[in-house]
Amino acid sequence: MMEEKKWITLILCIALFLLIFQASTFAEEQETEKLVYVAPNGNDDGQGTIEDPFKTAHRALEEMKQFSGRKSIVFRGGDYYFTETLVIDLETYGNNVHLSAYPGETPVFTSGMKLENFRKLNKTDHIWESLTSDQREHIRVAEIPEEMNDVENIVDKYSHWVDRGRVDLSSNLVTHRNERKLSIEAEMWLPSSEKQVAYFNVSIDKYADTNYEKDLLMRIYSSDWNTNLLPVKKIIDKLLLTEVAGTYKLVAYEFGEEKAAWLENVIEGVDNPNKWVINSFENKLYIWPAREDFQVSIPLLDELIRIEGSDVDPMTSLEKPIKDITIKGITFTNGNRPNWEKNDAGAQHDWAMLDKGNALLRFRGVDNSLVTECNFTKSGGVGVRYDLYAKNNQVIDNNFSYLGCEAIHFGGYGIGVKDDNRDNIIKNNEIHHIGMIKWDAPAIVIWNSGYNTISGNIIHDIPEKAILLSAPRSRSFTKETPLREQAWSLARWFEMKESDTTRINRDGSELVGNEMTFDEEIAQYYRFNRGNTIEENTFYNVLSADGIIYITAQGIGGANRIVGNNFVNMHMSPSEGMVWPQGEEISRNQYLIFADGFLGDLVIQENIFAYSESLFWPIFIPLWYGEGDVSSNVFYKVEANYDFVENYINPGFAEDEDYPVTLNLTKVYDNIILDDREHDDDDGLSSTTYNRIIKRLSSSIPGITKKQQQEIYNHMIEEY
Repeated sequence: MMEEKKWITLILCIALFLLIFQASTFAEEQETEKLVYVAPNGNDDGQGTIEDPFKTAHRALEEMKQFSGRKSIVFRGGDYYFTETLVIDLETYGNNVHLSAYPGETPVFTSGMKLENFRKLNKTDHIWESLTSDQREHIRVAEIPEEMNDVENIVDKYSHWVDRGRVDLSSNLVTHRNERKLSIEAEMWLPSSEKQVAYFNVSIDKYADTNYEKDLLMRIYSSDWNTNLLPVKKIIDKLLLTEVAGTYKLVAYEFGEEKAAWLENVIEGVDNPNKWVINSFENKLYIWPAREDFQVSIPLLDELIRIEGSDVDPMTSLEKPIKDITIKGITFTNGNRPNWEKNDAGAQHDWAMLDKGNALLRFRGVDNSLVTECNFTKSGGVGVRYDLYAKNNQVIDNNFSYLGCEAIHFGGYGIGVKDDNRDNIIKNNEIHHIGMIKWDAPAIVIWNSGYNTISGNIIHDIPEKAILLSAPRSRSFTKETPLREQAWSLARWFEMKESDTTRINRDGSELVGNEMTFDEEIAQYYRFNRGNTIEENTFYNVLSADGIIYITAQGIGGANRIVGNNFVNMHMSPSEGMVWPQGEEISRNQYLIFADGFLGDLVIQENIFAYSESLFWPIFIPLWYGEGDVSSNVFYKVEANYDFVENYINPGFAEDEDYPVTLNLTKVYDNIILDDREHDDDDGLSSTTYNRIIKRLSSSIPGITKKQQQEIYNHMIEEY
């Protein structure tokens, strides 16, 4: 009997232990994820449950402090107004943070404050006498809070884009550049003071009298590949001074667009519907609305969300990236675009700002993030950007539209040996109407970043290049001559051998002929634009001065590859319905793919070019070192300037004593040109390549009609 009781006691103890262990395990499993809900009609004093959700993202994030497991915040549909940037940092919240939409609903993140109480103008308004009768009838005015008068863009609920009022000063801008007759690019080394002044043939004082001078901006094409938008410091008769220097001198160039210079944010330019200006001295916003029931909101923030690791800095290597982040199903809109400041770093030709807080969604020091099924629209700055440390991140299945600057930005470190912006994926996104404020902004910026994949994207209806692959050119290696345009302020000089710096910049900061001379064979070891793959994308209605895809400043360690893309309906003037503030006089598309020197290994294969125009060669690839391979591409109804273009592909020039390096000619072979002209390289496709191209032509290609696509298909069949 005693023995039996012992066994029963033992069994009961084991059973109790198992129950305790199971309960403990269940509790641990429950604590591996913290899930909270947020709704526009929620309560920040609530529980964060689906029945009692929080009201704001900031309150939901506070709930995640000190929790080490998976942190999930689910947003119900509706508008969320951000009055301060939501900062998700590693030190406060740790890794593994996930923001997503509730299934079937659309949360909208915005910093836009609605403006109300618009009124018609009357004779007491100080601008009355300077306006036409139409302007007096249609312009409306509203007061804005003093803390929100530094506004660079606004949103109307019923319009895709509201453009700022500007007047064209091109015909009166002085065109004389410099007695030294420097090339335009050589002007980047001139003192800033020489690039902050513009001269006109007539007085422009009246614009400073009618408008608040500090609100004015000068927009200028000082070359056909670059446009600056610079805050005005002072207008004195025929002279205009800017707060910051331009990329080059503020003069009109002698070729290219007929329109080259504007004064922006002037009431005189609000001469049609969907135009606006602000007067920060009066704290007033003026608009000519497109419809009577317009609904305007103005942005409070430059960044809506910033996600960052710890100790992230362009000059150290001590950073700890934040990891495992998801942003899913959210619409981002109405962020402000900050203007250039004196110490900003610019990517090549100032096409983009580097390490700058100007994106709706910004990552700074991140590993393994996913941004998917989101919509970035109607905002002044960038859509999503990844600054400095960024590895293994994915931007997939998103939409980007009506943005002032670029859609997607990956920007690494400056000159040096730190290679920590790489191995990212940009896939299956649609991008259109980009560069609405920064007219030369690329849709996708990859700067000093390598081994990234850009695939399956549709990019269309933008005023400049679709993809930029760039890095610091050797001309950046001038320690005594700061260059904003080449990200000089981000240079990690302490990582470079002094002998290399001297050799790269062989002549110091002295101009040799028109430009400095450099040693690219050394420079390529200190930059990381390499091993990038651009594949299976479709481009149409893209206007570019220097390539729909533009590549330069490559590093050692793998060819950049452009493979299996579709370039269709690229024309030299704006397409119908395209938002094109510059005016229709502009002429674009000098090239469809442009490799602009400073380059090594490059592969361009199996791309389709159809129903397009280019001013010069469709493909221009003067490599400075390495090997180039341009093969198995198909051309159909591609127009170029046949006065000097003997073929569709220019592999580069022969050795030239004026060039600082010897140019390596690219191998060009097996390309198919479906017209009646004779071409030396038209040798045919392999059966495998032919089948891949036919398969692509059998599926719908965006940007061309079914009839156009069928024509290409039929000609391919006839060719073989």
